Parts: sequence; C-alpha cells; structure tokens
Amino acid sequence: MPNENAEHLYQFAREFKMSPQNIMEQNVEGREMSVVTSNVTVNSKICEVVSSLVALKLPEGSGKMKSLIKALVCFLPGPFTPQKFCGLDIPSADLAKFYEFHYRQVLQITLERFSPEWVDAEAEVLISKLMVSDGSGVTLLYDTLHVLTTALRETKGPSQKLDYIINVLEKIMRSGALVSAVLDHSSDRNKSSRSKLNVLMIQNHLDQIWEEIVQLVVSLPSRVSNKLKYTIEDTFVPDFYCKVLCCHIARCVQFLSEAVCNEDIPLKLQGLSVLLSKVIINFNDGRKSVGILTLIEIFEHWCSSHVYQTVVQNILLNLHLQAIETVLRMILGKCSSPSAVRNILGDTVHQSQTWKHVLCTKMLLMSYHDWRDSTLVENLVGYLAYMHFENVRRKAGADGVPVITDGGILIDVLVNLLVVWGDGSALNHTPLEQHIYITQAVILCVHYLHITPQAEECDKRRALTESERKLIESRLFLGIPVHLESPLEPVRAVGMITAEIVTSVLHASDEPKLKFEYEGLSKEAESIVRALKELVPREIKVEVKDQQDVVRNRTDCNTQMHDDDTVVGNELLQCLESQCGLALVSEDAGDQNVNVREWGEECVKMKRAEVVDVVTEEEHMMQRDSDDSLDSDDDFIPYDMSGDIKQSTKKRPKYLRDLRDGLLETEDCERFSESLEVCETLILAQLPDDDVSLGIELLEILICLEEKFCVDNFDTQRYSASVAIVLTFPEPCAEYICSQFNMGFGKYSIGQRLFMLDCLAGAAKKLSNIQAPIKTSEGMKGTKHPQLETGRKLGSTQDAKENVPHKLVNAATDIIRRRIESHTRRFISASKPAPVGQANKFSAVAGSFFFPLLYGVGSSSGGNIFLSSSNADRDCLLLVHFLHTIAVVMTSSVNCTASVRMGKELMDLCWTLRYHSQSKVRLAIMGCVGAVIFAVPKPRLISDFYESLLECRLWLLDVMKSGLRQGDPDSECREFAAYLLVLIGSVIGENVLPSGFVNPF
Repeated sequence: MPNENAEHLYQFAREFKMSPQNIMEQNVEGREMSVVTSNVTVNSKICEVVSSLVALKLPEGSGKMKSLIKALVCFLPGPFTPQKFCGLDIPSADLAKFYEFHYRQVLQITLERFSPEWVDAEAEVLISKLMVSDGSGVTLLYDTLHVLTTALRETKGPSQKLDYIINVLEKIMRSGALVSAVLDHSSDRNKSSRSKLNVLMIQNHLDQIWEEIVQLVVSLPSRVSNKLKYTIEDTFVPDFYCKVLCCHIARCVQFLSEAVCNEDIPLKLQGLSVLLSKVIINFNDGRKSVGILTLIEIFEHWCSSHVYQTVVQNILLNLHLQAIETVLRMILGKCSSPSAVRNILGDTVHQSQTWKHVLCTKMLLMSYHDWRDSTLVENLVGYLAYMHFENVRRKAGADGVPVITDGGILIDVLVNLLVVWGDGSALNHTPLEQHIYITQAVILCVHYLHITPQAEECDKRRALTESERKLIESRLFLGIPVHLESPLEPVRAVGMITAEIVTSVLHASDEPKLKFEYEGLSKEAESIVRALKELVPREIKVEVKDQQDVVRNRTDCNTQMHDDDTVVGNELLQCLESQCGLALVSEDAGDQNVNVREWGEECVKMKRAEVVDVVTEEEHMMQRDSDDSLDSDDDFIPYDMSGDIKQSTKKRPKYLRDLRDGLLETEDCERFSESLEVCETLILAQLPDDDVSLGIELLEILICLEEKFCVDNFDTQRYSASVAIVLTFPEPCAEYICSQFNMGFGKYSIGQRLFMLDCLAGAAKKLSNIQAPIKTSEGMKGTKHPQLETGRKLGSTQDAKENVPHKLVNAATDIIRRRIESHTRRFISASKPAPVGQANKFSAVAGSFFFPLLYGVGSSSGGNIFLSSSNADRDCLLLVHFLHTIAVVMTSSVNCTASVRMGKELMDLCWTLRYHSQSKVRLAIMGCVGAVIFAVPKPRLISDFYESLLECRLWLLDVMKSGLRQGDPDSECREFAAYLLVLIGSVIGENVLPSGFVNPF
C-alpha cells in the first residue's frame, strides 16, 4: 500500500514536470522548508511538498514531516462562505486536481507512517488540521472519512493510533465539515460552463459519493463501539450523536434559508433529505429522540417565516418512505397546533403520493395512538382540514362562499374512516384503542366540515352538499347496528355517542336529535363517552396567498428572518449546541465566516457585478474632495468619467446579421450575452424591413440555441425573440416551426420540440389579442370653446400628419364624434354607442398555425409523429404539450373564417384519442373539445357539430360514472367532464341531457 501511494504521488509530481531524479536530489534533512512564498507558483509549491513527502524517511525526518504537513494545510480550503456557495470563490485548477486525485493518498501515507516514535502533541495537532477542515466539500469529506474508517477497521488496538483516529473522527463530527459538505452538495452552481451530459455525469457521481458519506456518518457510532468494545466516547453515544447531527442539520437549514431570499441562487435539497432520513431511521429511539424532537420544535418556530417554510417543506418532501411515518408521528405529537403542522409540512399531501398515503391511510387506518392524548389526531385532522379548505378557497365562487364541488381530501378521508368504522369484521379484529382512535378522527372530520373557516363572513353556511351529507349518513347508519349488536359495552357506547355527535352536527338545530340512554355504564365506557364529547376541533385560519403576497414575502424575507418566533428557534438551537459542546466551536468558526444573516445582498451584488462601476465611486470621491480644499501643490485634476460606458456595451450588435454572428459565438461571453439581450429589440425594429429568409435563419438558431455561457433570463430572452420573429412573419415562420416539429426523432431534443410548441402558442395569443380603444383624457364638460379646441387639434394633426401614428388620428376622430353627439338634442332615449370593430390579425394566418401542426406537413413520415409512434413517456409528454398548443391555436381563432373547418379536424383527432391510457392526454383531449365549443360560433355548432356534440356528451357521461370498473379513474378528468357537459348543454339545450344528470354547478 505505501508503494502504491508513493507511485501515485510520483505520478503527480511528473505531471508538473519534475523528474524523479530531481526529487531524490532534494536536500531533505538540511534544507529548511520554505514552500509558501510569494516568489513561486502554486504548481511548484504543491510539487515540492508532495515530492518531499514521498522521499522523506522517518523518524529521522520528523521535523521535516511537520513542516511538510504544515505546508499542505495551507493548500486546504478555508471555512465555507456565501461566496463559495454562490460559486464566486472556487479553487484553482491545480488545487482542484490536488483535492480530487491526490488528497486521499496524502492522508493514507500520513496515517500509514503514524508512529509514536515521531508523533508528538505538535504533530497530532498538525495532522488533525490536515484531516479536519471546516470548509470540506463533498469530495474532501468523503476522502477523509473513507481513509479514517478504513484505518479504524485495520488498526489493532488499543493503541495510540487507534485513539488518535477516533479523536479525529470526533473532531470532524464536531467541526463544520459536515455542514460545509451539505452546503456544497446543495449548491446548484456552475452548470452553464459544462455540457448537459457532463453536468449529469458529475451530478450522478456526486450523489453516489454523498450517499456513501451519509452511510459512513450514520454508521460511525456502530463502527467505533465495535472497535472499542466496552468503552466509548460520549460523542458516539447514539442519543448524543443524534443531537450533534441535528445541530448540523439545523445550521444547514438556517444557511439555506438565507439563500432562498436570493432568487438567483438555485438549491438542490435532496442531499439534506437523505441525511435527515438516515438520522430519523437510525436514531429516532422509538420516536422519543430528544435531538429529533428538539429539531422539530426549532422547525416549528422557524416555519412561521415563509423563507424557512420553503426550505423545510422541500427537505421533508424528499424523505425516504421509511422515515416519513416516523417523523410524521413525531411532528404531529410535538407541534402545538394544526397551524404549526401546516407550516412545517406545507402542501406535501398534494405534492407527493407517498405523503398522501401515509397521512390519509397509514396514519388513520393502519395505526393508532393513545386515545387519552388526542394531540396527534387533532393535529392530523386539523392539517387535513387546512389542506381541504385551502383547496376550497381556491375554487370559491364570486360571492366568497366556499363550495365543495367534487368532494375534497377531508371528505374522502371521512368516508374511508366511516367504511372501516362500520365494518363488522374490522371491529372484531382490531383493538379497542384503535377503534376509539378512528372514532376520534371521524368526529373531528365532521366538526371541521360543519364549522367552515370564515364562518362569520359566510353566515356559517355548511360546506357539505346534500349528496355528501346523505353519503356520510348512509355510511354512519350502516355502522350503528354493528356497534349496538356488539357484546362489549365500550363498543356499544362508542357507537351511540358517535351517532349522536355526527347526526347533531349534520342536521340543523331545529331538526329532531338522536338520543341514547347511558345509564348503568361502566367507568371505562363513561370515560370514553366523556372524552369523545369533549373532543372539539382547534380553530384554523385558512389564508390563500396571491402572487402579491408571495412577492411581498420574498421582499420582506430579512424581516421574517428576525421575527420573534425565529429568534426563539435560534435560541433553542443555541441551547442544543451548548448541550452538545458545539457552542464554542461555532463561536470560533464565526470569526472566520461571513455573518450568515447578512450575506444575501452582498452575494447578489458580487454575482451580478460583471464590470466594476467606477462612476459612482468617482462621484463620491469628487464630492468628498469638494468639501476640503485641494492642496496648492496638487496639479492633478480629477478625470471626469461620468460619460464612460461598460466595456461589454461596445460589443452589443446593432444589425441583424451582426446579431446572427453574436448568437453563434462560442468564446466571447460578453458578446453572446449582449446579443441575446438586444435580440428581441433588433428583431422588432429591423426584421419587418428585411427578408423572410433571415427571420427563418434566426429562428433556426434560436430553436437550437444552448446556454453556452451564464446569462440572466436566458430562457425568457430566447423565447421572446423567437415569438417576435413569428409575429413579424407569421405564415412562413409558423409553417417552418410545424415542419421542424413533425420531423422524425433524432434531429431535435424533447426540450427543443416543447420550445417550438411554446413559440407557436405564444405567437397565436399575441396575434389574436384585441387592443383596447384609446381613452381620451379630455372630457366633454369643462371645455369652453370645443370647436376652437378641436380645430386647433386638427390643425396640429394636419401639420404633423406624417409623424403622427394612425391610432392618434383615430383618437382625434373619436373626439369629434363625441363632441358632435354632446351638442345634439335627442327627443328619444339615447342610442347605444356602436361597438368598435378591430381586425383579428390571427384570422389570416390561423390555418398556417393549425393544419401543418396537426397533419405534419413536410415531415418524412407524411403524418403527425404522435399518431404513428408508440405511447412511450417521451411521446406522451410531447402529445400533451401538442394538444395544449392545438387548443390554444383553436381558442385564438375565435370568429375566424377557418374556425369551423379547424373545429371539425380537431374533433376527429379528439375522437381518435379519447380513450388514451394516460389521464393527462385524456384531460388535454377534453380541453381541445372545449376549445372547439368556445371558438366555433353557436349557430355553426348546432348546424355542423350537432351529432359530434351528442357523441361527446355520451362519452363524457361515461367518464363521469362512479364505480370501480366504470368511469374515468382520474378525478380531474371527471371534474373537467362535468364542466364540458354543462358547456355542451348550453349549446344544444338542457332538454337533451338524460333525466338522471344533475348539474354539479
């Protein structure tokens, strides 16, 4: 092994053009080590240190060994800073190569040569600094842990070397190395400098390394205890070790939450989710771990801030399945209210099917909790009620009254609970505690559905519809006889009190109530009845934030990071760190790190500052010098730089052909970014006067354009420029995009094809957009001389007729017409103003957008690629996007002459794909049907589409059927089908609908 490491280091020295002969000729013993100087390069420093380390003989060269280690420590990265997280502070290529390929060999040689003969206290400190680095990235931490754990396994003990290895491992876990590695893995930076394939390969490699790091970190207590047998350090006791890891996780969340305030910094939180999953699975201590419970309490206080919610919810969303149920039980049992649970979990129940299964099925039906402590079930049902009513509020009507159209998550949960609650077999085969737990969930669900949020505003109207109330009652009445026939008195008591509570809640106060007699019950049954009667849902306040609230939250993120709840969370974290002995380490590291709470704005400024702005600095200096008189001996006059411009601005193209060359640039970053920035402006200004072939050439470049350099808003600028070209030459450009889109797979990627569809949809929307008439600010009243004023305006308009836009001339004409009408006496009711018609620019080119895209004109296959290919995931993604684009084009063709023909062709396509296996495709097909009904005039729908609409109606009725083997399995499809049925009924008449059809709206 030493020979192999020596060969690696010899190879490393040869790469920097140092021969082995020169290495051996070094005067190792007599020459004083002076590597880190300003007169030599980094390459020569590293080469000299490595070569000396290879040739060194111990223990004679112990002093030289210390000097070499001290020199190597100088090459290690410093503490992890926001600049490193943003990619502003990166190691040089030489240092990166040393870290990636040879740092592990250096550690291995150091540990292999570890001997009490030369290792003293000073040497131990130096070796610790070599192995424990607060700024360790993923690669360095993996190499360090791999070398140390291997040495731990191979070292025989007890020995000084074994004790030292365990001591170094303890220092690593107490240092900021793990936090730095997590942040390094979470930063999603520097992707634009590499190709997509390289980025994917590197990312997969880093993910594999990170999973191995997490496995090594989690297994350290077992490894150390297996080696030490009966004695073990306090740090590696599982409970204490869990606290240390929770402190590191909390510090990572705190750092990343500051990054969320900066929208320019992308995050990748899967690595932190992996670490948290392993900690929860291995150290939960029967869901009583003090460290994890304290971490949940810290999250509860932190998540009062929107910034922390974003980070914590994304971390929890990617947890392993085995960890979800454990941490969910701990969260529901620890949090003080359902609102706190909602802040921590967010919308995970809708975003992840795994979370939904655990929350709605596993936690309610497959497990149970002590019914005497109802905190868990209250928080669980309260959280589901939050999610239910938030969804209801989003679908609220214009009058603000929540109306549940197609059930909801809380109603579905209640129905499932009642099915299990009233099942005789389940009642006989489950413990009484679990049955009471299910009963508590049923009662809470009913209470929440009855007492809707904002009850005062809605006059306490019930959120349940009549059909849903009947469904709940039918399920309840099926289960009551099962309970009353039970030989167990507590079960009968549960059935009676549940029936009373549910029926009293579902029915109005003036209706007769269901009453049972409870005389002669045992103490156990009485306690159960009393607990169920006292079960009252906690108050919830549902707030659905609009876009302005989200923007305001982002703007005030720094204020949110310092509110009272966040301060309490910070104090809890400091208390936990002091218990683990990490407070002193954090204070020492804090002197070298940038304050994490003040780094956001500084990082943004450094990241966006491509050129130093010397104008502001010069003006400041001039203003300061103006206050103090200049020395009489100073003959230098400050140079006026106010008119200077950025160097990159000079590379901005001024003509379309220069723009074309700039977009093809592969070496000059500034030229490429400036070309992309002015692309849309130049196209709109110059392309209408140029040839269409240049527009198609630019469009081809933009379709295939890749982000060769880091450019802000690259996708937005690329999209806007492409749409501008299509708007300039709609017909040829649309036909070109359609022909390229329908080419066989191989020339364009999926992303490029999706980009083509987005360009077509965006151009169709803009072409069909009707501009609002110009409103004149000058009123009719208050004008003393209208004729004179009108003449003056007309005179000025006539003088500058060639320079005034056409829309201003129309505005002047409108002024004249209104003033004439104001001086006209009418002896009957005033006539309504005639509607002002405007031309639909999309009408003339609608066919060029629709038919080539639908039939694949110009493709090698002679038809649309989707109708002749397989139903692979790739084709399904493109097909859904294709159908959406077709629907947008169809909707944009309202009142166009070709809309009838387009509608017929689109209905034929919909009829072909209506039974597609993918629900998203079926949903898109329904959208296309709705677009046809919206775009085609109603008389033409009745005359030309009557039979098609009847067939669609029958199909939609089949989709809406409920049952295991009937109807569409997707709820969104069934909901959309109900909307379409109402729309079709408004066209062909409600009398053709079947008698059993109930309008859900």
